[in-house]
Amino acid sequence: MVYVNRKTRDWLGRALVWVIVGAAAFAAFGLLQDCLCAPVAEAEEAQSAPTSAPTLPLETSAAILKLQPALTPAQNETYAAAINASAARHGFDPLLLVAMIMRESSFNEHARGSAGEIGLMQVMPGVAARFAPDGCDVENDPTCNIATGAAKLADVRDRVCPGSTWRWMSGYGMKRCPTEREAGLVKGARRAFAIYTKLGGTRW
Repeated sequence: MVYVNRKTRDWLGRALVWVIVGAAAFAAFGLLQDCLCAPVAEAEEAQSAPTSAPTLPLETSAAILKLQPALTPAQNETYAAAINASAARHGFDPLLLVAMIMRESSFNEHARGSAGEIGLMQVMPGVAARFAPDGCDVENDPTCNIATGAAKLADVRDRVCPGSTWRWMSGYGMKRCPTEREAGLVKGARRAFAIYTKLGGTRW
């Protein structure tokens, strides 16, 4: 057994206390440093992390290209110009007409329906006789087809089927105005709404 005198024991006790105090202080300093540095690191990480931008409405030609990338630049330009002109004339969001055309014909200007529908907006002969501008060829002129279909849609919205967008969107291809329940069941209208939303449209 090793004998340690009282003086040495006192010195060792004080040394042990200082070691414990020093260790505790070092640990506290490290914890404080972590607390101070964490907000800075989080802020730097937030600044460097990519932010997800909200969906913004696409410009008309970009929307057409998004839906039908195989169209030629000339077709895209022609369709976009006609859509913008008709939208301005009748107070539509251009993207809504883009969605309607995608629903009706998938931007195939030569599309023909089983009931005689023609072109991009699937215009019926009777509709063409009533709404087509003078001297316009609904069958062979896509600009005329869009203008005629937009005029028909505006008539349904303003006169035949005023009210919710669901009803007049659904009523475009019907001979009467659907009820709210019927409008909600029209698959074509639901598809057009889905396309419109995908393009960033918000003007209902």
